Amino acid sequence: MKKIWIATYVDRGETCDGKARVLKACATEEEARNEVRADIEKWADDRAGENVEVDFGRMSASYRDRDDGCDWNVEEVEIPE
Repeated sequence: MKKIWIATYVDRGETCDGKARVLKACATEEEARNEVRADIEKWADDRAGENVEVDFGRMSASYRDRDDGCDWNVEEVEIPE
């Protein structure tokens, strides 16, 4: 079996469907975590000047004054070679 790591995200908010989306399939956990970090930074940069906070440890970002935001995850998957 071969291991890969899947980086996912779930948008939160009134207009979101709450379904996970694949950000990227990676060869290493480190690569997947780096992809998540870069996407969190992009999420925050896209909302510069707005009242947002990010938590890299929890892989989460949100608006301070409402429940809209995004959560990321890294999952290890074993696939047949």
